[in-house]
Amino acid sequence: MQGSKAQALDRWAEDQGRAMVRFDYSGHGESGGAFAEGTIGRWLDESLAVFGALCHGPQVVIGSSMGGWLALLMVRALARAPSRRRPVLPAWC
Repeated sequence: MQGSKAQALDRWAEDQGRAMVRFDYSGHGESGGAFAEGTIGRWLDESLAVFGALCHGPQVVIGSSMGGWLALLMVRALARAPSRRRPVLPAWC
């Protein structure tokens, strides 16, 4: 994920001593796969898998454009899944 917003957030997180996870959905950016084979459901599943594997404790989820929509869907899915429930604050830009 090499967009200017993602890189700016990465620099801010580093300057603040905060961890940050960023990734491209399949078919986007540096990720493999064909964009035409992607769906919102698939990208949501990918987001939940990354979140579950790499994020612990309270989180701020940030997305831009379609990523903002996916961030909201992810927060909703996490709130509905008691086994994965974590405090999350959505944000978009």
